[in-house]
Amino acid sequence: MVGNKAVVPVRLNCYEMEMIYDPGATRSVVSENMWQKIGKPPLEAAPALIACTKVPVETMGKAKVKVSAFGRTRCLYVHVVKEHDGPLFGLNWCKAFGLRFPKGIQIRSIHSLSLKEGKPSSRHDKIAQALTEQYPEVFANDAGTLVGYEAVVHLKKEAQLKVFKPRPAPFFLKPQVDEELNRLLEEDVLEQVDSVTMPIEWASPIVGVVKTDGKV
Repeated sequence: MVGNKAVVPVRLNCYEMEMIYDPGATRSVVSENMWQKIGKPPLEAAPALIACTKVPVETMGKAKVKVSAFGRTRCLYVHVVKEHDGPLFGLNWCKAFGLRFPKGIQIRSIHSLSLKEGKPSSRHDKIAQALTEQYPEVFANDAGTLVGYEAVVHLKKEAQLKVFKPRPAPFFLKPQVDEELNRLLEEDVLEQVDSVTMPIEWASPIVGVVKTDGKV
């Protein structure tokens, strides 16, 4: 049978691929074979997924991966299943990337029954699950992004353009400083600028503070 499907070009960790755009799926999913191709990231326990036909899908677990799409990068969970179906770019990732849905679309929480006990989970579990599904970007382990707003900085008319030289970091702190800067770049908190192609008119040095865990 010949048909069409909507796909999203993505990069999971360092592996480029196409995923089927499926906001009707509550979770983003890859097969065991694809999980191996993206480096077999550590699996965490996860409840079995339920297909649209109400049939349980054998689920190996969930893994946190670096997802690059739409010019942005997020650290998100992907569920890994035994079946060799196409990878799904589900609703949780659509919301994490701030994708807009057509007018009139409503997102509703789904409460499933426990496969083992055959009864609903506790009220607190339902509330927690509903909140994490409705606001995945809030509970994601990254800084998140404010979408649809533009900041405006008001300056005094007599303000002068200034470029301050960077403060030299102590030698023993340089690895931690580099690690933190790379993390902020990966999460789109900072954006690297090439002074050759883009002249720098404003620049302020950073202050590296050692935290209680030894990180900067």
